[in-house]
Amino acid sequence: MADPQNPPTVESLASEVKELQKQLDKETKGFTGWVKWLSLILAFVAAVFAVPKGVLDLYDRIHSRPNTHVTPESTLLLSYDPKTKVISFSSDFTISNTGERLDTIENMGATLQRVDYTSSPLISFEDTNFTMFENNAKITNRFPVNKEATRSLTCLMDHYLSDDNKTSMFQPQSQWRLNLEFTGEYQSKYPIQYCFDISQGMVDEFGAARDKVTKRLLNPWCN
Repeated sequence: MADPQNPPTVESLASEVKELQKQLDKETKGFTGWVKWLSLILAFVAAVFAVPKGVLDLYDRIHSRPNTHVTPESTLLLSYDPKTKVISFSSDFTISNTGERLDTIENMGATLQRVDYTSSPLISFEDTNFTMFENNAKITNRFPVNKEATRSLTCLMDHYLSDDNKTSMFQPQSQWRLNLEFTGEYQSKYPIQYCFDISQGMVDEFGAARDKVTKRLLNPWCN
């Protein structure tokens, strides 16, 4: 009988099963084959149930994972404030977890890149450039996603836009992609991509603005 003060290890269980098999080989001589196999199966089942709870918990932690999905809404807000020279993007999305464990968003980042010709990202948004909201209330950038749960959130990211970058950004008929990415536990990546064009009308409006201007970009999906 297993000692509750000193639960068996996996190695000791394997050794015990081998000893049981040796004993059964001796004791089952003359018996039919099915009796021998039944005895071995019963011995194996007994060994499995003797595995310490800590070993089973460790297995569960290793093999159970969250299953998180991010679904963006169909609107992206683009804003520019000429007084502070800050460009910002705001988007709504839902985040859900259908896995077996709680997930936690641990980091976020984004890049803004022109895509009608090959170029490096114009702006890189770091974690500190983000502000998160839920039901119009600010929440921390580190937030949990419970299993079998869904959260509706708003993501606001802003960045200083130099005069040179402003000129590069507001070019008529230029095409842009905003790559947004959340990082969860186990370094899982949850990306969202938005694509949009800068029209001549937007160039004129942003260029003449003296106060903050916001444009609503509908269905900013990438092909």
